[in-house]
Amino acid sequence: MPNKTTTPEQVDVRGPRFTAWVTTAVLVVALLASAYSPVAAAIILGLQSVVFAVGAVGGPRANPYGRVFAALVAPRLGPVTEREPVPPLKFAQLVGLVFAVVAAVGFATGLTVLGLVATALALVAAFLNAAFGICLGCRLYPLVTRFRTTATPA
Repeated sequence: MPNKTTTPEQVDVRGPRFTAWVTTAVLVVALLASAYSPVAAAIILGLQSVVFAVGAVGGPRANPYGRVFAALVAPRLGPVTEREPVPPLKFAQLVGLVFAVVAAVGFATGLTVLGLVATALALVAAFLNAAFGICLGCRLYPLVTRFRTTATPA
């Protein structure tokens, strides 16, 4: 069990990038489906919301796509050469969850433009992470943590 008082838990950077590629594909499918059936897009985004929620709560190792990476992809790769901390990744999943929920609600309620915009924004973020290793949620994480209130001893 990692010592959380010194450094946060870390994971192989290739896992979150794999997850981002799968997420990118799911979001593209949702956008394509929305042209034919906004309800189908809402269902796809609802399922993706569950994946984001699991990742936001449990971290990259609990995320279903992360589990696929660990079971099927990681054993075929070389040793881990680069790691990244888990807390920013969990926050990024939370941000993805918000966008996916907004998109799903938009498509489900007939606010198609809202669904398209929210899905497109999530797609841009997922693609940036997958293709270039730029995790927008991870970049926002330090800014957000500055605004968290900390308990001061009495």
